[in-house]
Amino acid sequence: MTTPVDPAQKTPAAKPATKAAAKPVAAKPAAKATKAPAKTPAAKALAQAPAKPAAAKAPADKSSSTKAAPAKAPAAKAPAAKAAPAKGTPAKAEAKAKPVAVVEPIKPGKDAWARLATAVNGSRSVNELLKKAQLSDWNVKVQPAVTLAETDNCTECEAPAGEKHKKNCLMLADVPNDTGLVDPEHTAVPLEMDNTWGLVRPHPDAPHGRKFISSTTSNKVPVPMEVRGEMLASIMKDTKAKTGPAGPLWNDKAAFASIRVPEPLMVGGKDPVEFRVVVISSLVTARSSKLIISPVRVATQTVHPVEFLKYPNHINLTAADDADKRITETSDGLDLLNTYTQWFTETAEALFARTLNKDEFSKFCNTLFPYPGDTATHAKRTRHQMCINLMRILFDGKVDITKDIAGTAWGALTAALTVFQQFDPETGDTDTDRAMTTLFADKNNPSKTAWQLARRFVS
Repeated sequence: MTTPVDPAQKTPAAKPATKAAAKPVAAKPAAKATKAPAKTPAAKALAQAPAKPAAAKAPADKSSSTKAAPAKAPAAKAPAAKAAPAKGTPAKAEAKAKPVAVVEPIKPGKDAWARLATAVNGSRSVNELLKKAQLSDWNVKVQPAVTLAETDNCTECEAPAGEKHKKNCLMLADVPNDTGLVDPEHTAVPLEMDNTWGLVRPHPDAPHGRKFISSTTSNKVPVPMEVRGEMLASIMKDTKAKTGPAGPLWNDKAAFASIRVPEPLMVGGKDPVEFRVVVISSLVTARSSKLIISPVRVATQTVHPVEFLKYPNHINLTAADDADKRITETSDGLDLLNTYTQWFTETAEALFARTLNKDEFSKFCNTLFPYPGDTATHAKRTRHQMCINLMRILFDGKVDITKDIAGTAWGALTAALTVFQQFDPETGDTDTDRAMTTLFADKNNPSKTAWQLARRFVS
């Protein structure tokens, strides 16, 4: 039977963190002294920040070995060996060494957009980006859709279904069987479907060099990604932005490309958040094309999928290939970038200025990661403990990636987004799954839930 836990924490309290030594103390010369251990490499600092010492070590937990982290997950490291005692000194029984969890910086290119991309940055123009991401020259065509209907006779020799094919019937050469009888598939004829078409594009790896993308109820050719990219090119010129990630979505039913606004928001004057302008070009009528403003915190490579009551984070784009409307949509996109950035900045600064006490942070954690109960599976209890422990490490600023925002509501929100998008197995089994949940899930999106909860601290 599992020992009951504190209801305020919903998980056993973590042991005190082990402080990282500034410098290992050199052992005095001895007759049989072991070599001093090599220093643990310091965690790499952000490109924008000066070099910092090694990240502080946090309490161990069994779940640190769980295979769930797309980025560098807490890694177990053994403590440094001590120098051998000098002669004449009584040997003491050493306590069994316990591993400690270390959260290391998350490398650039691990945000949700980058994980879905076939090309990330490094392009001088939007057109070059689209070519590198293999999003150009799709040449999508709209073809009549057909269905195969079974008839009563072979379509080649006209022998009745279920009877022997006539001599030298070509159907048996194309669709052979062991009996020589007319099978139902030998009688099938194509019938064109009303108000339904198929989207097809050239593809070198597809049969006959053509790939079926999707069915559609519109006979209009979708707007090519290169045309949508003209909007990004215009905004890129006005804002002096640089290219960002780009790639296909939903098995080629859509594609996205992005640019990065050059001047990041410095939350609290010290925490950089980058703004991306993302265009999603949909080929199917069931999903709208969009222009999205997407903030990304640099240190943790986390996306903020948040909308405000007056200003959502996107505008829907017309499905028609209309040059005049695209000019208007480009202007609207620039306006949205300015107004959304203003609203996001005000909210982020308010969260940074709001300090959370222990009870507020515990309630925030337990709402996002409710204790699964003593009767839950080992995997669920392990996942819960891992997430709670990571939340504490990040919120307390025991690592460089959250050191400057420790103890604030902004720090609590950042901790939650980092756990959900980089570590939590329930957000998705793979990097791609976690990215799709973060960016496109309207319901059951934990990153959006975290934002809703955090905004209550400043509302």
